Amino acid sequence: MLFKKLMELNLIQESKVLTTSPLRSLMRNVTFIDSPDGSHWIKEGDFILTTGYFASGTNDWEVKFYEFIEGLIDRKAFGLGVKIGRHIPYLPKEIQQYACENNFPIIKLNNKPAWSDFLLEITNALSEAKDDEIYQLNNIYEKFHNHLKNKGDIPQLAEVLYSIIKMPLTIYFKKMNLRIDYPEKPNHNINLDYLISTAFNGISNQIQTVKFEQTLFTIKWINEKNTLEGGIFVWSDANELTPKIKIAVEQAAIIANLEVEHQNIIKAIEQRHLNDFILELLNNSFESEYYVQNKMKNFDLQVANDYRLLLIHIEHEKEVFKENLINKVKSMKKIDLNRILVGQNYDSNFIILIPEDIFESTTEELFSFIATIYSTIKMKCGTSRPYSILELSKAHREARISLVISKENQVREDQIIFTNFEHLDLERIIFSEESIEEARQIYNETLQKVIAYDNKNKSELFNTLYTYLECNLNVENTGKKLFIHKNTVRYRLKLISNLLSANLDSLNTIILFRIAFTYFHFVGDNRNKTVPLILN
Repeated sequence: MLFKKLMELNLIQESKVLTTSPLRSLMRNVTFIDSPDGSHWIKEGDFILTTGYFASGTNDWEVKFYEFIEGLIDRKAFGLGVKIGRHIPYLPKEIQQYACENNFPIIKLNNKPAWSDFLLEITNALSEAKDDEIYQLNNIYEKFHNHLKNKGDIPQLAEVLYSIIKMPLTIYFKKMNLRIDYPEKPNHNINLDYLISTAFNGISNQIQTVKFEQTLFTIKWINEKNTLEGGIFVWSDANELTPKIKIAVEQAAIIANLEVEHQNIIKAIEQRHLNDFILELLNNSFESEYYVQNKMKNFDLQVANDYRLLLIHIEHEKEVFKENLINKVKSMKKIDLNRILVGQNYDSNFIILIPEDIFESTTEELFSFIATIYSTIKMKCGTSRPYSILELSKAHREARISLVISKENQVREDQIIFTNFEHLDLERIIFSEESIEEARQIYNETLQKVIAYDNKNKSELFNTLYTYLECNLNVENTGKKLFIHKNTVRYRLKLISNLLSANLDSLNTIILFRIAFTYFHFVGDNRNKTVPLILN
């Protein structure tokens, strides 16, 4: 029973409140105490009646009564009703001040009614209040039950909650990007996304009172598997929340949490389908780009001309952490999620396919975001060169090599170690899981193009390059061996450089050519070229 209901009782109306009037305070029971240590056996919410006899007849009665009040407040009693005049001549100012500071009501009772009359009227009122509370709770549960039975949505949940609490409220889900204000948007402009992401590190399962940007309000957080998903915001001080209102908010939070769980299950299923689709792309399982485009549309994704594959290895044992990280990445607002494919492979590495035209800006935002929210987690990353949607098996091979190099790096201690395949030379062979396959790729990217050019243009670039390497990069000796002028050698080498976009003055480029020629002699098809079978 609330304090204001107590003050409406017939016998209490003739009484006087001497301290404070906490209208929303809840009384659970009434009892009579006339012993100085009686506070040891009371319960929270008890309304205490007393004559103060235990403190009378001595010069230090004020001290004894003060200590009695201290005990009641320590035990979280509801309040005190005392008859002033016979045993307690007056209520000292020190006691009044102490009671007011602790929001503890002391009522000067009418001296005429018997104690049994007070006890009977208050007990009957408590019983009626309990019956009314049970009725109201049943009504609350029935409303929420009907909401579930009718498969109501979140806006309808907000309407049901408001019909019970009669206070403006907001239901907000961060990942779902859903905000429902009922009955209308509040006057303040609090950024709930910032509030959830930044302002509060600790999450309580209890209803909390919060003051933020000079606004006092109440929050019931919505948690799913220890992840903060959102909250129910009641734009009112928690001191005004009755038990009925608190129960209604708790019930609404439970239902909202069920909706979050339902949505998370759907998202998990969709993510598994997306993971399978990405792995099929990386395994070169599709022959028709038209089929791939249709599959992409099913995932609400746009198809780009070329993609780079980014593999990320997170140094964390718990899979749930990685799942949460994927969800956080997919909730980022500064990257174009309609064009980016985010998934996981069988090694629990993140797979992110990023269109070439937004790769640099996306990785910059991505790494900044992860470094901010997970400053202690280390990541190893590797990326490929750009490839079309039907050539992503090549991107996968390159990204894996880049990731291995990042993981094997024992020199750098950065939080994020990133390796771009474009910047690799000899490392491609050293860290490849299949060195012959990697040598074949180097051959395809270099000598095969030179051979194709020679066949088309009846030129001698292949032999020129081979001889140039055999002559230890000496242009004059190369010309003598081929019986051509040294300027012709330089011209041919420039053609090769332009054809392959390669710097022939770089030692790394020369090493790659050596690898390509080695593959050509020992593995590749050399029947159509008259070159030595063994490189010196």
